[in-house]
Amino acid sequence: MEREPKISDLVRRLGKVRAGRIWPQWQAVIGGDVEQIRKELAKRVRANAQLVEAWRAAAPAELRDHAWPAGVLRGTLKIVAEGAGFRYQVEQWLRAGGRRTLLEHCSASVKRVKVELAESDATE
Repeated sequence: MEREPKISDLVRRLGKVRAGRIWPQWQAVIGGDVEQIRKELAKRVRANAQLVEAWRAAAPAELRDHAWPAGVLRGTLKIVAEGAGFRYQVEQWLRAGGRRTLLEHCSASVKRVKVELAESDATE
Protein backbone atom coordinates (compact mmCIF):
# COMPACT_ATOMS: atom_id res chain seq x y z
CA MET A 1 0.00 0.00 0.00
CA GLU A 2 1.37 3.34 -1.06
CA ARG A 3 1.03 6.23 1.33
CA GLU A 4 0.07 9.71 0.19
CA PRO A 5 2.82 12.36 0.18
CA LYS A 6 2.73 15.06 2.79
CA ILE A 7 1.66 18.57 1.85
CA SER A 8 5.09 19.95 2.75
CA ASP A 9 6.75 17.52 0.30
CA LEU A 10 4.36 18.54 -2.46
CA VAL A 11 4.98 22.24 -1.79
CA ARG A 12 8.75 21.67 -1.91
CA ARG A 13 8.51 19.76 -5.21
CA LEU A 14 6.23 22.45 -6.66
CA GLY A 15 8.77 25.09 -5.61
CA LYS A 16 11.51 23.23 -7.50
CA VAL A 17 9.36 23.06 -10.64
CA ARG A 18 8.51 26.77 -10.42
CA ALA A 19 12.15 27.74 -9.89
CA GLY A 20 13.03 26.03 -13.16
CA ARG A 21 10.29 27.86 -15.05
CA ILE A 22 10.62 31.40 -13.70
CA TRP A 23 12.62 33.75 -15.88
CA PRO A 24 15.77 35.01 -14.18
CA GLN A 25 16.01 38.63 -13.17
CA TRP A 26 17.81 39.92 -16.28
CA GLN A 27 18.32 43.33 -14.70
CA ALA A 28 20.54 41.74 -12.08
CA VAL A 29 22.33 39.55 -14.64
CA ILE A 30 23.13 42.15 -17.34
CA GLY A 31 22.50 45.44 -15.53
CA GLY A 32 26.20 46.17 -15.04
CA ASP A 33 27.03 45.47 -18.67
CA VAL A 34 24.21 47.71 -19.91
CA GLU A 35 25.38 50.55 -17.68
CA GLN A 36 28.96 50.19 -18.90
CA ILE A 37 27.82 50.26 -22.55
CA ARG A 38 25.62 53.29 -21.86
CA LYS A 39 28.56 55.18 -20.34
CA GLU A 40 30.84 54.29 -23.26
CA LEU A 41 28.20 55.37 -25.76
CA ALA A 42 27.65 58.68 -23.94
CA LYS A 43 31.40 59.28 -23.99
CA ARG A 44 31.54 58.67 -27.76
CA VAL A 45 28.54 60.93 -28.39
CA ARG A 46 30.23 63.76 -26.46
CA ALA A 47 33.49 63.21 -28.36
CA ASN A 48 31.74 63.24 -31.75
CA ALA A 49 29.74 66.35 -30.83
CA GLN A 50 33.00 68.04 -29.84
CA LEU A 51 34.54 67.06 -33.20
CA VAL A 52 31.61 68.55 -35.09
CA GLU A 53 31.87 71.77 -33.09
CA ALA A 54 35.62 71.93 -33.77
CA TRP A 55 34.96 71.43 -37.49
CA ARG A 56 32.29 74.15 -37.52
CA ALA A 57 34.64 76.56 -35.74
CA ALA A 58 37.77 75.86 -37.80
CA ALA A 59 36.68 74.95 -41.34
CA PRO A 60 36.15 77.58 -44.03
CA ALA A 61 32.52 78.44 -44.73
CA GLU A 62 32.63 76.96 -48.24
CA LEU A 63 33.63 73.54 -46.85
CA ARG A 64 31.49 73.29 -43.71
CA ASP A 65 28.40 71.88 -45.40
CA HIS A 66 30.25 69.69 -47.91
CA ALA A 67 32.64 67.85 -45.59
CA TRP A 68 32.31 66.69 -41.99
CA PRO A 69 34.22 64.71 -39.36
CA ALA A 70 33.23 61.06 -39.17
CA GLY A 71 35.11 60.17 -36.00
CA VAL A 72 38.50 59.29 -34.57
CA LEU A 73 39.87 55.78 -34.72
CA ARG A 74 43.30 54.95 -33.32
CA GLY A 75 44.42 58.57 -33.45
CA THR A 76 43.25 59.21 -37.01
CA LEU A 77 40.53 61.79 -37.60
CA LYS A 78 38.42 60.80 -40.58
CA ILE A 79 36.82 63.62 -42.57
CA VAL A 80 34.26 62.71 -45.22
CA ALA A 81 33.78 64.93 -48.28
CA GLU A 82 30.81 64.96 -50.67
CA GLY A 83 32.85 64.68 -53.84
CA ALA A 84 36.33 64.66 -55.29
CA GLY A 85 36.36 68.45 -55.68
CA PHE A 86 35.49 69.05 -52.03
CA ARG A 87 37.96 66.36 -50.97
CA TYR A 88 40.70 68.20 -52.85
CA GLN A 89 39.70 71.52 -51.27
CA VAL A 90 39.73 70.00 -47.77
CA GLU A 91 43.16 68.46 -48.36
CA GLN A 92 44.51 71.80 -49.62
CA TRP A 93 43.04 73.63 -46.62
CA LEU A 94 44.54 71.08 -44.22
CA ARG A 95 48.01 71.46 -45.81
CA ALA A 96 47.77 75.26 -45.70
CA GLY A 97 47.45 75.33 -41.92
CA GLY A 98 43.90 74.09 -41.47
CA ARG A 99 45.11 70.92 -39.79
CA ARG A 100 46.77 72.90 -37.01
CA THR A 101 43.71 75.15 -36.63
CA LEU A 102 41.37 72.16 -36.50
CA LEU A 103 43.48 70.32 -33.92
CA GLU A 104 43.66 73.44 -31.74
CA HIS A 105 39.84 73.39 -31.50
CA CYS A 106 39.77 69.65 -30.89
CA SER A 107 40.55 68.02 -27.54
CA ALA A 108 40.68 64.46 -28.91
CA SER A 109 44.13 62.93 -29.32
CA VAL A 110 44.48 63.14 -33.09
CA LYS A 111 47.77 62.28 -34.78
CA ARG A 112 46.62 62.08 -38.41
CA VAL A 113 43.81 63.49 -40.51
CA LYS A 114 42.43 61.38 -43.35
CA VAL A 115 40.00 62.70 -45.98
CA GLU A 116 37.69 60.24 -47.74
CA LEU A 117 34.82 60.46 -50.19
CA ALA A 118 31.29 59.97 -48.91
CA GLU A 119 29.64 56.81 -50.12
CA SER A 120 27.19 57.34 -52.93
CA ASP A 121 23.52 56.44 -52.38
CA ALA A 122 23.00 55.80 -56.10
CA THR A 123 22.46 52.17 -57.08
CA GLU A 124 23.05 50.79 -60.51
